[in-house]
Amino acid sequence: MRHVLTAGWLGLAALLAVSCGTESGGIKPIPVGATQTSAAADHGPEGAIASPKSSAPPVTSSLEPPAPVIVTPDKADSVIISADDVGRLVGSPLTYEFKSTTPSDSLATGKCKALTGLRSESLGDEWTTYRGSRQQETENRYDHIVWQSVVLFPDTKAAANQLQAGYPPSLSSCTGSRQTEGDTEWQIGDVSNNGTSVKWVRQQTQDGKPSGWRCFYDYRAKNNVLFGSLLCQNGNGAPIVSAIVDRMAEWIPA
Repeated sequence: MRHVLTAGWLGLAALLAVSCGTESGGIKPIPVGATQTSAAADHGPEGAIASPKSSAPPVTSSLEPPAPVIVTPDKADSVIISADDVGRLVGSPLTYEFKSTTPSDSLATGKCKALTGLRSESLGDEWTTYRGSRQQETENRYDHIVWQSVVLFPDTKAAANQLQAGYPPSLSSCTGSRQTEGDTEWQIGDVSNNGTSVKWVRQQTQDGKPSGWRCFYDYRAKNNVLFGSLLCQNGNGAPIVSAIVDRMAEWIPA
């Protein structure tokens, strides 16, 4: 009789063990740090692709935006194109170069005096740095004169405003007029202003008659820089002076 009872109890114990090991009857341990709800969400294929629900606050930053990249005084000289490179553009070696850190004054008078070049009268009061370079074949004998100018302002707006203030559209009325600069007589050609660049030409006169010597001007504003060049030579130098100023512009960040 005792053996029969013992066998019965063993059978009952085995039945309970099988029942506890089934999926419906077993209890899965909850990982440390998880809740019953989050643990249950891990079950099945839907849990693998569901987007997480986070209660974390949005990320904010108190960092200021970076300052705009401008041309600084230590970089002003790099905008000037070398005499060797300019010589290739004009088709003649330029061995003489005179550099300046101060703009010159105009020797002309009257309403058209700004058309002698990038002079002090056209720069206003806000400019901070000036770099100029006169390049020609030799000091005393030359067929070309190139004068590049680079003028820095505090910001882009100041440079653009000064281009228009120094060379306003009203200067177009100077076209065809005569101008005296020191002992030299000039006749002013077409003056154009498209808002970002100003271009014109002057032709030297002798005894009131035009000569072959002409000076071509191209000045622009980009970033915080007012810059450009003049080119004096016999013949049409307009494409060449624009090529020089295009090269200068490549060294100025947008």
